[in-house]
Amino acid sequence: MFLLLGLRLDYDLISFGLKEGNPTITFIVLSLTVFHLHSPKLTVTSISIIQPLEIVNGKVNTTQNATLAVEISLHNPNPAVFKVKDVTVLFYHDELVVVVGESTRRSETIPAKRTVEMNLTAEIDTRKLLASVPGLMEDFNGSVVLRNRVAVNGKVKMIKIFKKSVQLKTDCVVTMMMMNNSSKPSFDCTRTRNTYEHVRS
Repeated sequence: MFLLLGLRLDYDLISFGLKEGNPTITFIVLSLTVFHLHSPKLTVTSISIIQPLEIVNGKVNTTQNATLAVEISLHNPNPAVFKVKDVTVLFYHDELVVVVGESTRRSETIPAKRTVEMNLTAEIDTRKLLASVPGLMEDFNGSVVLRNRVAVNGKVKMIKIFKKSVQLKTDCVVTMMMMNNSSKPSFDCTRTRNTYEHVRS
């Protein structure tokens, strides 16, 4: 009932704006109702080890990096496409970035009201990891706690008038055994944050 009343009110306001010849009223009502753009939803669905740290003669091979896989899903709740500019994945130990560069995927278009899954990989710098985790060289069965961040930049645009720039970020705490790719890492993610957005005409 309240939904019907809301729709009726929107219709009356739009009709009033058109009747009075006031495009400003019509534009404001449309931007808050029919063409109101929502933030897409970012979810980390899986984190796994593709290539574990390599042990050679009882020591960690510092010339061989580890590789992790991160699976994410992006849901677009809008009636317009969501154009993803880039997706970046990083891994930290404390405040030290332990990946080789940044794993980035670009140019993805998510249709209206659809969800798209993406697979990302990150190469862990073995030397940085060993330097930041004391005792890992001796304790091959020990677990490592890393912080993972996935960032998505993109834009939702409708009829070239209503635009919304979006930057989504999700942080996860990941616990894993870096020496064993058969072990499944556990992870706990915070809520997705929309750190930057704006609507402009």
